[in-house]
Amino acid sequence: MLMLKRWCLTSYDIEPSLNIKGNERQCRGDSNPSTASHKIIGNRKVPNYKQFLKSGQNKALLIYFLSQYLEAKVPDVIAHDKTLVIAGGYPNPQTVKELLTAVTREVEALASSHVEADTRMVLHAVHSASFPHTIVRCDDTDVLVLLLYYRSEGLLSKQVYMHAGHAGKFLTRERFIPVTKIAEEIGPLC
Repeated sequence: MLMLKRWCLTSYDIEPSLNIKGNERQCRGDSNPSTASHKIIGNRKVPNYKQFLKSGQNKALLIYFLSQYLEAKVPDVIAHDKTLVIAGGYPNPQTVKELLTAVTREVEALASSHVEADTRMVLHAVHSASFPHTIVRCDDTDVLVLLLYYRSEGLLSKQVYMHAGHAGKFLTRERFIPVTKIAEEIGPLC
């Protein structure tokens, strides 16, 4: 069993009109991504969660709320050998903070102007290369391709897995894709 020592939380930026995903949603006619429909307060239910998540501004406010909450609570309860890294949940989207036991500090090496969480995840995976194992939780094929490239270049941990799929009530479609093994079988990509 793998024991995780570092978790990373990445998110959408607060200004959705400055990224491809926000523009794509506007073109499709999804809810106005720049209009928040709810004020986010702890212990308050969201009336229609799917509708709530259609707004990029709601997502940004939610991740900001979560970042503030985690920053306030985690350092007091996190185990001494664990770390939580938060990216994209602050007014300055390049801010990245590392939460350790009783300490919170900014991580300059992870400051990034990447808007998409996909590329930020890969940046965090590269930064975590000193750990023996890395598990990236994602369902996107493009992230798998990026992980394969960076693993073939030797820029990731010795063992890298992509945790994909979802657990359902009656059927589990979760799987751990062995990125390291696939990269070794494919060989150098460039």
